[in-house]
Amino acid sequence: MKELRVAIVGSGRMGKAHAERYVKVRGAKAVVAVDIIPERAKALKEAYDMEAWYEDYREAIGRADIDIVDVCAPTYVHEEIAVAAAEAGKHVLCEKPMSLHVPEARRMQEAADRAGVLLMIALCRRFDNCWMKVKELIQSGVLGRPVVWRSVVAVRGGAPPLSWFVQKDQGGGPIVDGAIHNLDFARYMFGEAERVAACTMTFREDATAADTGSALVRFVSGDDLVLSWSWGLPHGARGASVNDIIGPKGALYFSRDARPDFASLPPPDKGWGSVVVDAGEAGIQQYPYKLNDMYLDEIQAFVDAVREGRPSPIGGQAGIASLAIAEAILEAGESGATVYGPLEGGTVG
Repeated sequence: MKELRVAIVGSGRMGKAHAERYVKVRGAKAVVAVDIIPERAKALKEAYDMEAWYEDYREAIGRADIDIVDVCAPTYVHEEIAVAAAEAGKHVLCEKPMSLHVPEARRMQEAADRAGVLLMIALCRRFDNCWMKVKELIQSGVLGRPVVWRSVVAVRGGAPPLSWFVQKDQGGGPIVDGAIHNLDFARYMFGEAERVAACTMTFREDATAADTGSALVRFVSGDDLVLSWSWGLPHGARGASVNDIIGPKGALYFSRDARPDFASLPPPDKGWGSVVVDAGEAGIQQYPYKLNDMYLDEIQAFVDAVREGRPSPIGGQAGIASLAIAEAILEAGESGATVYGPLEGGTVG
């Protein structure tokens, strides 16, 4: 079977991350770099020994020898590029979030369906062995049910790296862009969302989107996701972070570094990490998982699906559903009212 040829559209941070992985991917090769900033496209081409670079993505997708278009451009152009690529008969791997709004995301999937090509949304945490171990443990009942997943993040300098991330019509802010991983994975782990309550605000003078928000997402299963995210702190400032899951039988920590008293736990073998469960009087238990490169495994899964004629590993429905929850959070934050589902549910995929 021939090696698939890939055009990477968007040569910035995620474009570089994907290009680095294609060097190791079996069955595909990144051969074209695209960016509206010519110097960036040229640099990616040279760094990864590609064949060509373009300023206009239409030139890349117009090439008959391109099989896959890997969309790493900013969120607000995802629909335009993905639809054009599908209509040109190219399979599409699109970085998260799928788009800024659900109707745009639906059009992306509809274009792929009409063309008979695969569309995959790069929700990479589904390939993170740590998060997958968490899912396995929660669904096994180690904490009992229902549970509450608490995710607290507050940073500035390193995230987001560019101002477009906090513009309402470009990146959508942290709930749409960053926390989309949590929204997707919570749905993957718990099932469909039932209702959302939220408060949002804007700290940064240069932001038009809500750069700070807290939300409670209740799932049909009775489980909760509690988010409190901010990209609004001054440069260099960082708030406390929390990423744990609590239930009637104990508390789960994604990392053995989460609590100082875990330092005495025996370290996992080389190449392994561990999720830690504190069950109180029943003791503290480590659950090992093999460390992996989630970006590499994600891209490999897509390439394998294309080559073998299998369904998309993460189809558009997953991207649409997580985006619908994000939009419901923003709506609830603006209105002060609870938003009730169904929130673009269906078969969890």
